[in-house]
Amino acid sequence: IRPGPGQVGAIVELAERTPQVVECHRVTGEENVLLKVQAADMDELTEVVDLFFALGQITTSIVQHSPIRQRCVPLRASGER
Repeated sequence: IRPGPGQVGAIVELAERTPQVVECHRVTGEENVLLKVQAADMDELTEVVDLFFALGQITTSIVQHSPIRQRCVPLRASGER
């Protein structure tokens, strides 16, 4: 979402109240807020998008395939480079 002026807080608050939003991140680039949404179908996705529509410009992307699932980066021991 590219928030309208002064809308970041409202987006975060709405994201907290929207059960389909499973992640919310402040990011760099054109869009300043990234939401990860889980929806059962396109109708549900449209409902969620419509909730945020008045707060900024929305771009959606749909994951088609995840060849590498989420994984953790190995932690280094203290003092290691």
